[in-house]
Amino acid sequence: MNSGKSRRWLRILVLGWISLALTIGWPAVASAHATLLEALPGEGTVLADSPGEMLLRYDEAVGISSGAVKVLAPDGSRVELGEITTRDEGRVVVAPLPLTLGTGTYTVLWRVLSEDTHSIFGATTFSVGEVSATAASDAASAQESEGVGAARLLDIARGTLFVGLILLLGGLMFVTILWREGRRSHVVHRILVFGWVLAVTATVAGLLLQGPFTAGTPLSTVFDTSLFGPVLGTRFGVVSIVRLALLALTLVLVVRRVRLVRLGIFGAVVAVVPLSLTVSAVGHAGAGELVDLALPADVLHLIAASAWLGGLVMMVVLLRPSETSTLTVLLPNWSRYAAVSILVLVVSGSFTAWRQVRELGALTSTEYGKLLLIKLALVVAMVLLGAGARWWIRHHYPIRSAETVPEYAMVGGNAATGDLEASTPGDHDTGVGRIDIRPLRWRIALESGVSLLVVAITAVLVATTPAKDTYFPVFEQTGPASDGISVVVGVNPARTGVNSMSLVYSEAGATVDPVRVGARWTSESGEYLVPVEAAATSPGHYEVAGVTLPVPGLWQLAVTTQTSDIDATTTLFTVRIR
Repeated sequence: MNSGKSRRWLRILVLGWISLALTIGWPAVASAHATLLEALPGEGTVLADSPGEMLLRYDEAVGISSGAVKVLAPDGSRVELGEITTRDEGRVVVAPLPLTLGTGTYTVLWRVLSEDTHSIFGATTFSVGEVSATAASDAASAQESEGVGAARLLDIARGTLFVGLILLLGGLMFVTILWREGRRSHVVHRILVFGWVLAVTATVAGLLLQGPFTAGTPLSTVFDTSLFGPVLGTRFGVVSIVRLALLALTLVLVVRRVRLVRLGIFGAVVAVVPLSLTVSAVGHAGAGELVDLALPADVLHLIAASAWLGGLVMMVVLLRPSETSTLTVLLPNWSRYAAVSILVLVVSGSFTAWRQVRELGALTSTEYGKLLLIKLALVVAMVLLGAGARWWIRHHYPIRSAETVPEYAMVGGNAATGDLEASTPGDHDTGVGRIDIRPLRWRIALESGVSLLVVAITAVLVATTPAKDTYFPVFEQTGPASDGISVVVGVNPARTGVNSMSLVYSEAGATVDPVRVGARWTSESGEYLVPVEAAATSPGHYEVAGVTLPVPGLWQLAVTTQTSDIDATTTLFTVRIR
């Protein structure tokens, strides 16, 4: 393939990657997996006097920024708050309130940063003295649209970062492990520089956009130092600065080709592993359970993906049909290289998928699970295409012995084209004739095309709440309440935080009314006891609203049914709270 064709293939791939980065930036606004467990005062609470402070308790540590909590008076005006702080290692957000709140219903808007650096928000209300008209509905609707512009641009930046690192890290590994002479190629150099530019641009954009995204402010505040400054103190900001420093060091290797040639495998590892870690540390792998295993698994997953997908880009751009021994060594080695990368991807990806899904039902009933299935289907398609390419390579380019391995040199000694040709004496006696490699090039090009979709789905997955945090199947179970009477208990959404309960009593197919219905929740450890009283809503139907269950696990629900002045039966249910 001459230099003109190389540049044409490179332009096609570059346009494809740019289109990918722009396309993935327009899904729904990203959500995170931190959950509000409790608000004090609680939703709908009517107090005699001002509570003095607003407490918001979450299931994990959260970050706060300017405007983390806003309180609106009944007329919609902003209530002045004291300094917002955190307690319980960041799990509780405290907003001091004036002691002279007037009568009426107040709206509390909150927006915090989850451990995985995603912004979450919500609203609750409480009243002082009596319930009144409130701005809650309009305020909550307005809050949903706040920071949307920054969120969408962050999605684009995230996709651009993935593309840049795949080209940069994948290219470095390709020319270090597989094709060392490629380190002197101008074509390879352009790919590495392009990947570096994308990674730096995406990281800087992320730093600027994180402030408006977290605070829920318009894009016009992107250069607001009051927002940018606090970002630098967060994990996202620190990791981004570290990534920029690592990219600066990597640039020395890329621009100064002499050093790139001397890089070696150890140098490649030093460049690749820390950069991959900066991505994993601010994603789902850096928060939640099993972080000590999740982080290494995610780093390996990104490295393997970069090796495979970045290597595909190199192969598409650099493959050329000619009578040369270069392909005799390059193609079999690529075949093994890709196979190892796929194996690492499968192992690390399986662990990550299990950690984020946990239950089979979550695969088909959550957004994350459905996206994961689509990604899995695309990866399977890539593996099948790769298997076809491996068969072609083995059929046309069997592995050669060390005695027949050629030394590589640039064609005509010109490094500008990036083309290689073997300069081994007796090259034309190796038994390798002119082979039409166009079928292989089209296979690899198609595999690269599918890889664009895989990266797109991955970028969206990073911004999507894990399935285990959104899969809350409604609990429903029937048990005996007393002689001949059964009760159907429903718990929704059966997760930590606020739940609702329903109880339906029937006898011989007809609803019946007990004298009194009560229930008690007990956590698995026995640390928490939550008694509740059920209120009748219709004949045989009872409801319990606002049941707060603070921890996940197996809870015992004891339902006591009183059918007369002296007869009462307690029925036990085991309910899994996620």
